[in-house]
Amino acid sequence: MRATHPEVLVLWAERFDEAATVRFVTAFRKAGLRTKLVSLGSRPSAGAHGLVLLPDWTLEEALSKARGVRCVVVPAPAAGFQRVTNDPRVEALLGWLSTQDPLLIVGPLEARPMAQRMGLSFVDWGEDEERDQIIQRVISYMATTSSAPSEQQGHPEETQPGLAEEAETSVPWDGAQPSQVDPS
Repeated sequence: MRATHPEVLVLWAERFDEAATVRFVTAFRKAGLRTKLVSLGSRPSAGAHGLVLLPDWTLEEALSKARGVRCVVVPAPAAGFQRVTNDPRVEALLGWLSTQDPLLIVGPLEARPMAQRMGLSFVDWGEDEERDQIIQRVISYMATTSSAPSEQQGHPEETQPGLAEEAETSVPWDGAQPSQVDPS
């Protein structure tokens, strides 16, 4: 029997990318993943292009209710990601969740240093045309870890080059477990 707790949290705040947010939430919910839209600020909030979304939870509710979460999506544009890194509640949530199950962070490249500092796996959400592939790979990963998340070994690894090379040669994560990643 599956737990009733969310598997995916999608963070939401003023000026976030509402098109990406709706795309991720819709795809995950269609795939049967329990997904919650979590507000970092006031409810409701307007995105970068004025679309107002009404989140399921506030960040405070997520801190008290979230269990079994294995993926957090941060649909912040590069310029807006500073708001996430400056919010100690986000770091508290990610830190706490990372002790529960393998945790995957999906977001802009600016999220990578925070994920690395916390020992979390990171996936670049890619350019707009790559997002459907990233979404499908995350859904596949979630399907392979949903049966017994506490028994999973390690985090998925990304197959992206180092930080210095990312701007020119970003390659989407392939969903491979660490033992499946080709080191070459």
